[in-house]
Amino acid sequence: MVSPILDENKTVIGIVSGTRILDSKDFLSGLSSEKYGRHGKFYIVSLSDGIFIDKDVHKVSLKKLATSHEGKMFEQVLQKEKASIITIDENKEEILLSSVKFGKEEWLLAVTTPTKEIFEPIEKTTDKMSFVVLISSIFIMLLTWLVLHILLNPLKKVSNKLK
Repeated sequence: MVSPILDENKTVIGIVSGTRILDSKDFLSGLSSEKYGRHGKFYIVSLSDGIFIDKDVHKVSLKKLATSHEGKMFEQVLQKEKASIITIDENKEEILLSSVKFGKEEWLLAVTTPTKEIFEPIEKTTDKMSFVVLISSIFIMLLTWLVLHILLNPLKKVSNKLK
């Protein structure tokens, strides 16, 4: 990979070049092996070359954007500086894809996370709140019955004596 070094006037003042041995550890290994949440992934995309780094459990590989499912996901965010969209991944699962460009806009850092995982804490909180509301409603009904029973009991006794 080769990337130009530009000054303030966008004049090339040098280049950075390097290679990546895909089956050994390097500075990208830590980032590309990290998960975001339980099932999320990080991607590093080279916009100038149209390739991205993909790492699964067993191997690291470079994939072309044009021929991969991830490339179809990324095409919705490639033209934006920062973006977040909800899309479908290769497993037909709804995911949130967030991305940001960096390095003279030649690179894209993207994170994908299943929406089910993102909204799980909200759903759990909603379930807990529903349970609390149910228990509170039952308690209030019992308390109301008890108060009414205590208040109306003397009236009931008087009514029975009058009959």
